[in-house]
Amino acid sequence: MSEQDVKFLEDFRQYIGLTLMKKTLSAYYEAERILNGWDKIRKRDCSCELGALKNTVEAKYHQWTKSRKA
Repeated sequence: MSEQDVKFLEDFRQYIGLTLMKKTLSAYYEAERILNGWDKIRKRDCSCELGALKNTVEAKYHQWTKSRKA
């Protein structure tokens, strides 16, 4: 994980709890990419998948923040 990725994840907290639209959705996609170690963003074809995206990214993000504190 690059320094830029770490900085992004540190700033990502501001998006948690917001509706997944526009800038917030882009932030969730980028956080997912970083947390999964992917090379590129995997956008969803259907908005019905956004709830799962939100839950998964937030769970991985909280796990990442806990591991940094330990």
